Amino acid sequence: MNSKGEAYDIKTGEIDPYDVIGIPFPNIDVKDPRAPDMLQTNHATLLVSRGNTSMTATLYFVGQKMERYIAGPQIVMSFTGTSRNIAQQPQAKAFGKKLGSMLIMKVTDPYELNGLATMTWGNSDNTPDKTIAYVPALRRARVLSASAKSDAMFGTDYALDDASGFLGKPRDFNCKYVRTQDTLIRFAGPDVIGMIKNPDGSYDLKKNFTNTQWGFQTPGWKGKMWATTNQIWVKRKVHVIECMARDPYYNYGKFELWADPQMSNYAHKIIYDRAGKRWKVMNMGFGAYRSDDGEFGVIDTGFGNWIYDEQRDHATGIDEFNTKEKKQFNAKLTVDNFTMLGLTKVG
Repeated sequence: MNSKGEAYDIKTGEIDPYDVIGIPFPNIDVKDPRAPDMLQTNHATLLVSRGNTSMTATLYFVGQKMERYIAGPQIVMSFTGTSRNIAQQPQAKAFGKKLGSMLIMKVTDPYELNGLATMTWGNSDNTPDKTIAYVPALRRARVLSASAKSDAMFGTDYALDDASGFLGKPRDFNCKYVRTQDTLIRFAGPDVIGMIKNPDGSYDLKKNFTNTQWGFQTPGWKGKMWATTNQIWVKRKVHVIECMARDPYYNYGKFELWADPQMSNYAHKIIYDRAGKRWKVMNMGFGAYRSDDGEFGVIDTGFGNWIYDEQRDHATGIDEFNTKEKKQFNAKLTVDNFTMLGLTKVG
């Protein structure tokens, strides 16, 4: 990584090489001024290394009680991070850029919101990502600015950049290392979740895990209704980095990312408003899964993530892993799934 925070190939000098396999910076010295960029690059690489995924996510709106929910499909196609993803790059070249991933998040339940969606073409280089929001009632789509990715998504407490802790482009932010400390990180359970390989090469998650239990689902629970009540907490060491958007129109002020360097994932996120007042706290729930043939496995987030707005005393919980729903990895997707026509057909 150079002094500008750009990853490059030591042999060729290529900036943002397109054929990265694995975590690029396994050993990070926090005294290195490039450490925040390395942590963020590792996290971005981890996200795409999960490959093509297809799942259903449920988001709960929770105040003093569970108010309502929305649910719908999420599909992701990735083009770097693993040899399997790199094999898909010829499809990405039709777009003329170094696409790192493509993502669709869509609401199909409840019926009155059916079709509401966002689609992101995420570039692996310094080219700005392109995010499109689609409102079926108006039959119109609009391209979102980079600052709009900090706006509330689908009326939740989440912003698009909050996905998986942080989905922003590292070079759109000024970040610095703050400290290293111990913290408690939440896991779905102590066991590795299995995966079954299908004839087409995709993997389905086995059902050998317990679904996330929320406070509003737990009889006699006296705590916050959005808290998870059946998971375990593990003491781990994290590096805390503080970031501030370079865009003056970005909704958030400074925010902290609590990065677990071994998992290349963010455990917590603390967000301040533009006036410097603490605003939101985000917490991720983790789980480990591995295929029976040993070819696929990762420690992933999505097991009951939540974000709490301290100023409004309101939260949104998100559940991406549920035994009632199918979650598939190495899913058979093409770039045609990530066009406007493809977006309307998802789900």
